Amino acid sequence: MNVKNKAADMILPEIGQEFWSRIAELRIAVVGDMMLDTYVWGSCSRISPEAPVPVVTVERENTSLGGAGNVINNLLGLGANPVIFSTVGEDHAGEQIQAILKASEVPIDNLLISPSRPTTEKTRILARHQQVARIDRENTTPVNQQDATWLQERFQDTIPNIHGVILSDYRKGLLTDAFAHSIISTASQEKIPIFIDSKAEDYRIFTGATCITPNAAEASMASGIQVTDDEDAVRAGKQINEMTGIPNILITRGSQGMTLVNHQGATHLPTIAQQVYDVSGAGDTVVTTLATGVVAGLDWVPAAQLANLAAGIVVGKAGTVPINSAELVNALTSGLPNPGS
Repeated sequence: MNVKNKAADMILPEIGQEFWSRIAELRIAVVGDMMLDTYVWGSCSRISPEAPVPVVTVERENTSLGGAGNVINNLLGLGANPVIFSTVGEDHAGEQIQAILKASEVPIDNLLISPSRPTTEKTRILARHQQVARIDRENTTPVNQQDATWLQERFQDTIPNIHGVILSDYRKGLLTDAFAHSIISTASQEKIPIFIDSKAEDYRIFTGATCITPNAAEASMASGIQVTDDEDAVRAGKQINEMTGIPNILITRGSQGMTLVNHQGATHLPTIAQQVYDVSGAGDTVVTTLATGVVAGLDWVPAAQLANLAAGIVVGKAGTVPINSAELVNALTSGLPNPGS
């Protein structure tokens, strides 16, 4: 691959109502690890006499979709139609996830209720908007063959009506090598673009996908090249491309912005975050916005610019908060720096 550095001086083309209307027609499959995020909010004014830990007086609690569920929330916020393929357990957390999906009018026909796997739940305890502790309840053993086969068959039946696929892989056991290969193979045969956001160390299991969106640490691990600057990011992106054959690599680099590496070359996008409050879920926002933009007809660089803009918005909020189209429209028409300038 001939990689050339390009200055990120292109301007994001005007995005009008026609673009958002196309998004409203999109059905995007989300295959990945569903989680329930529980937030316990309170106040803290003393240290426990029992141990050197803060005592948090609980004031309120709320729950939301996490993991692949946050991808669903981002799709809903952008106006697209998510189609979920995942599992939850026969437990209270699983019931809460189903209730949230139903309330958002997301079909749960392809959500497997598994008696053998508990629902992954993350409970965050916050005092004065600072996270004090996180409690994880999960089982990361690989999904059994019976469950995987059920999901594969549902995916094969549904794929003719799907416009794009996002694999949201938090390494909680759903996306085994065999299952990921099956999903990618099925979508590829239908010429449907496949976008990967994964915490896997070996990206070769995603050969055949259209795009992958690692952060700098993940790209460093996958490529063996420590990503510290623009040049490193390009080398890492090229290495991942050569290892996997995935043609589009978007590396998110925190305060250093993003780097897109593909057949067009390499494009560096500076961060536009005005204030970084919480990076939780930003990767979900990036892969969702990028995938939605490309499937809705944007070229890769403009879609990456839109994803960069979306990430800059969500990291300025507390907790895992998805993007929505109104915020993007407002940012595109306000005085915020252009995501590619």
